[in-house]
Amino acid sequence: ANDPQDIHVNKVLRMLATHTMVQAKYFSTGSLDRDQFYHYGLGLDLYTHFTSPIRRYADLIVHRQLLRALEEQLLSDIVIPSNTELAELCQHMNKKKRSAQLAQLASTTLFQALYFLGENEQRNESEAIIFSIRANGVIAYLPRYGIQGSVYLKDKSGLVLAPPDDGIKNTDGPKMTEGTLVFTDHHITVTHTFGKYTLKLFDHIGVKVNVEHGHTHPHSFSLELLSTVPIPMGNNSNVSDWCNKPHSNPDLVKIVKNEASKDRERTLLSDKSQEMKYYTSNCSLYTIIENMKRVGLSDGTR
Repeated sequence: ANDPQDIHVNKVLRMLATHTMVQAKYFSTGSLDRDQFYHYGLGLDLYTHFTSPIRRYADLIVHRQLLRALEEQLLSDIVIPSNTELAELCQHMNKKKRSAQLAQLASTTLFQALYFLGENEQRNESEAIIFSIRANGVIAYLPRYGIQGSVYLKDKSGLVLAPPDDGIKNTDGPKMTEGTLVFTDHHITVTHTFGKYTLKLFDHIGVKVNVEHGHTHPHSFSLELLSTVPIPMGNNSNVSDWCNKPHSNPDLVKIVKNEASKDRERTLLSDKSQEMKYYTSNCSLYTIIENMKRVGLSDGTR
């Protein structure tokens, strides 16, 4: 599928294709039937890997098995695990791999939330594309930032959302009102106090990124419907050029890290400036040598 008029919808279509893929897992060939050996994502009937022994323990196991099979007499001291032992190892490696993915996801989500933290409306308001319909809302993709999230149109009490652009009387922002919500696999219709609107798959809408934070949980973000049509982003806005083109999640992480690094540098320069003022008021040879030692120690511990 390809839409020459909308490159962002093409990106969403590729995302939907990858969502259907079964995640690859390590397994022992003695534990599954041969027709289960395939790799869905690569489209291969048989597949294994050995890329970097310093990164994956699974690579080391494959190396040892191959060496033992190819040079049995020279490497007779290599012990090959049994099928039961290998199955347990695979289960452990799959668990650790999943844990690493969840840690990476949590880290990325945290940096994304930190990026959106603040009162910068131009940064937090963005165009989004609907790619999934749910019973209480939609899931949308933000090509501007390369992120996705849920947009809730109905809360737990049964109230539905009326966006600011839907009805003359509703001009104070999104409101939860009495109403109904009807959905199918391809569209969702909300009838509220001020009117009615319908959202379909691949529609472009306007959303706001809200940061949710608490004392016991890390920062996260949620999406709020602002408009049933895309939010225009003019050239006169305060958003940087980087914000006007699509980027992936690692770009947000890089931006936040760079900003944090600049903050540390400014703090360090400010501290050194205060130290230099101290030097000028204590200019004896002894105090100068002691202060130089103190500066060296402080630089090494920052």
